[in-house]
Amino acid sequence: MVKLTRDIRAVVLISASSEAQRLGDRRTGTHHLLMGLLSDASSLTCQLFGVDLETVRSALTELDKAALSAVGIETAPLDRPRTMSGRRRPPFTSGARHALHQAVVASRADGSPQIEERHLLRAILSLERPDPARQLLDSLHIDLSDTLRRLEAG
Repeated sequence: MVKLTRDIRAVVLISASSEAQRLGDRRTGTHHLLMGLLSDASSLTCQLFGVDLETVRSALTELDKAALSAVGIETAPLDRPRTMSGRRRPPFTSGARHALHQAVVASRADGSPQIEERHLLRAILSLERPDPARQLLDSLHIDLSDTLRRLEAG
């Protein structure tokens, strides 16, 4: 049985859930997992991407505005972040569950007994459009193949 490292469980998954709650989202998606990977400024993900969490939050806001504008809805700046009431941790979307499963597959392929940051990052980098994390990575102009190559060389 493959287990999550303490950092993935304590930092990434909790941060991802917190980002979902901060945005008022009912579920934790792949873009929240990506934000969880970026929650620690010294993380491998931050180093490989050369961006921080605030940059990603801004890019996500711009993607949301563009999507709403495309259907004729203009947005005003929010005075405060939205928050979701009720559940303590939003459940994962099917895409997020798939990414976590792919991280398990990657850890097994490496012969690792634990899912590490690099395994989850590899899973996130393999996502295809229209996945929200992939759209977010594209909007940040992250070169996925170069990032994957550097991750594997790592």
